Amino acid sequence: MDRSSIRKRLVALKGKNGKPLFGSDTIDRLFRLPEQSLSDYLSYLNYVESTGNINTIQTYRSKQLDFLEYISHRNCDIKNITQSVVDDYFKKYDSIDKSNGTFNTRIGYIKPFLEFFSLDGIDVNKFTKPVDKKVKKMKRLSAKNISEARYEFRNDAKKLFVFEMIYYTEFSMTEIGEIQKEHIDYSSRSISYCGKESVLPEKLMAFIQKNESILFDESFDM
Repeated sequence: MDRSSIRKRLVALKGKNGKPLFGSDTIDRLFRLPEQSLSDYLSYLNYVESTGNINTIQTYRSKQLDFLEYISHRNCDIKNITQSVVDDYFKKYDSIDKSNGTFNTRIGYIKPFLEFFSLDGIDVNKFTKPVDKKVKKMKRLSAKNISEARYEFRNDAKKLFVFEMIYYTEFSMTEIGEIQKEHIDYSSRSISYCGKESVLPEKLMAFIQKNESILFDESFDM
């Protein structure tokens, strides 16, 4: 495996916003993986690039590499892991992740990676946890407050998107920042992510579709 060529390719790989998708630290982290795990990740990367969803790499990458590092320490690679190894991985993070939403996000990031390799008998859905919908009561916004916020953010599509999503949906701030266009179904006016689904008002969905290239050029820095 020609790691010099691989490094050049990763350094040159950019998202739709023109920014590099891989920094030197992440590339070094990849190169510390065993040869087979590195090869498997590159195969997945090629697939995602071919689908046109390359921006998801930057969002999903950290937890996917974390998973590869874990199974490497267990002397496994992605094509020969067992359900027992997967169980142990998620049990480890059950106590580390601070909320059910965070834990479910980890599952959501690793799941497409496992699905790419068509692993029979590996089930990650069983780890999905119900999200506690109890939230601290907030002061209700008046119609005037809402109008003022919309006016304030009228020239900033990202801020307006975040405000409207918080107002209309149950997605957390972190989840809103991670939503990508592949999570959106314009025909049903719905967004599905991390086990949640919200149907949006027609006007908001039209706004999202109009500003898609701005909203999903990269993950939000929430």
